[in-house]
Order: sequence, then structure tokens, then C-alpha cells
Amino acid sequence: MKIYSIVDDLIWQSIAFVALFSTYMVIRTLPQIFYSRMFLTPFYDPQREKSLPLVGLLCSFTLLVVLLQVGLVPLTAIFLVIETTSSRFFLLWIWGVLILISSIAILSFCLFGLPCLGAKVKAPVDENLKNVLQDILQKFGFKPEHIYILRTFQNMSPTAYAWGCYCYRRVFIMESLLLNHGKPVAQLQEEDVGKGLEDNQLEAYIAHELFHWRSQDVLKAFAIIHVTLLIYFLLFGTVYRQDVLYEAAGFQSKFYPPIVGYWLVYKYVMPLYLTITNWIIFYVLRYLEYEADLKVWKLGYGAPYVDALVKLFGDSPTYPYMDDWYLMWYRYRPTTLLRIRRLDKMVTRISLRRQTRGTV
Repeated sequence: MKIYSIVDDLIWQSIAFVALFSTYMVIRTLPQIFYSRMFLTPFYDPQREKSLPLVGLLCSFTLLVVLLQVGLVPLTAIFLVIETTSSRFFLLWIWGVLILISSIAILSFCLFGLPCLGAKVKAPVDENLKNVLQDILQKFGFKPEHIYILRTFQNMSPTAYAWGCYCYRRVFIMESLLLNHGKPVAQLQEEDVGKGLEDNQLEAYIAHELFHWRSQDVLKAFAIIHVTLLIYFLLFGTVYRQDVLYEAAGFQSKFYPPIVGYWLVYKYVMPLYLTITNWIIFYVLRYLEYEADLKVWKLGYGAPYVDALVKLFGDSPTYPYMDDWYLMWYRYRPTTLLRIRRLDKMVTRISLRRQTRGTV
């Protein structure tokens, strides 16, 4: 604080604090990195040959420190200038900016896909893929020429997305979702042969994504996330200006870099609210997945859809979490086994209801 007192301007004090604090947050992870690379990776990492060497990792951390300064320093200055000029509506401005950025991101994905993941390639007119998906696309008002393949730069979880509105609609399918990546076997590595979905499985999986599109699940998730963010910022703005918060952290009364309040409120005041809202958001997202699964079954694609889930799980195995309490707090998407079990329960329940009505 004595060093900060040399500079009277609060914005420059906050910039200095952010630069030191962000550097410290990176440096504090170095002991864990050393332990992981020197003791854990050589003995327990099954892909240690592909992992980044320790020297390269340290160089990347140095680059990370530089990039943090490049990003955080001007961002800190902008936030504080806005706060000093419009203090009452400062956090509402941030909320509005976040809505604008996320809206632009969604719109950009609808138009261009995700260039950071891979190149977007339009499926050829005579490709077998369009013949396979033609029926399911027609049921949802899509055309075969709306199909795009995402050729990813690295191995990622195979999936697909349905986006768009009115006359501009797109179905993005990662090439890893196609059987043998949509390539001849001769062009594949040995471990990639046989991976991907068969035609009927792919059709059922695309039906699941199209139900997400028809139900406007993206907009539902967008709305609930930003409503919780608005409440968060309102609470944040109320607590942020309490001097007792800074005094409890060891700062002198009326003398502290204002930017430190962001960290104090986030770290020590808001975790309870974040815990509750994260649980609500995760619950809603899992419910939307279960709802789409059930609609796929009602459309007649239940069996191939379950086969698709099992096939994807076999191609990219992950730990088969089945504990509802764990998933309730830590996973926004249900695991494959949990989705199959939940779908089986819902189908059984619907069948019993139908039998009961028929008996009555």
C-alpha cells in the first residue's frame, strides 16, 4: 500500500494491483505443475509422449502472464473509467456488454460455425450423408443443403448442432461423429477405424439436436443465465461499496485499490449465491437434455438413439458417473449411462400410464 500511495490516481493504483495480482495467480500454480510433470506424468499419464515438455509448459506460462497483462490492464482501466463516470449504473453496463458479446457469439456461430475448432465444409450435393438425413431434416423444415461438416483441428468429443431461424438454418456435424470420420479406411489411423455412428444412429442423434432447436433450448439457457447474472450484479454492486469488506481484508479505511473489491466480493461474498444459481442452471440444462431424449423416443428413434449414445461412449470413454447427487452439483450434462437409465424410466412410466388408461 505504501507503493500504491506514491500514485494518487486510483485507476493507476488498480492497474498496478491487477498486474501484480494476476502474475501472482500464475506463479502460485508452478509447484503443482512441477510436481505433476516430474512425479505424476512419468508414471501415471498414459499419453505422456504427447504431453507438452516442462520447458515448453514454463514458456507457455510466461506467455500467459504477458497475455494477462495485455488483456486485464486495459480492461481494468475501461471498467474503472466507466465506473467513475456512471457509478450508479456501472454493473448494469457490464451486464449489457455481456449480453451483447454473448449474442454476437451465438450469431457468429450460426453464420460461420466455430473457426477456432475447425473448418466449416458444406456437404456435397450427391453425398450419402444427405440421403441418410433427408427424412428427419424434412420433419423439422430443414433442407439437405443446410448440412455442414466441421473438420476439427484436434480430437474433440463428437457432436452436432442445429442452429438458425427462418430461412437461414444450419446443421453442423463434427466429422468425428461420422462413421470412420467420413473418410476411406485407408486414410485413417488404426485407432480411428470403426469410430463414429452408423446411418440410423446418426439420424437419431441429429433428431435429438433438432429437437433442441425446435424447443429453443439455447434461448432458454441464454435467458436463465443472464437473469441470474443480472441478480448477481445487483447484489455485487450493493456489497462492493461497503468499506467494512476492505477493512476485513486488511486494507486501510478509504484507501485501497478499488479493483480489489471485485476479487473480494467474488471470492468471499458471492459463493453462496453462485452455488445456488449454478445448481438451478445445471438442473435446467439437464432437464432440457432429458426432454429432448424423450421427444426422440416419441418420434420413433428410441432404439437407434440409445445405440448412438452407447457407441459414442465406447469411442470416447469417460468415467461413468451414476451418482445423482454428484451430477447435481458438478455436471450440467448427464452422462450416457444416466441418460439411458432416465429414458428407460420415462418410457416405462409412459407405458404404464397407457396400460392403466386402457384398463379403465
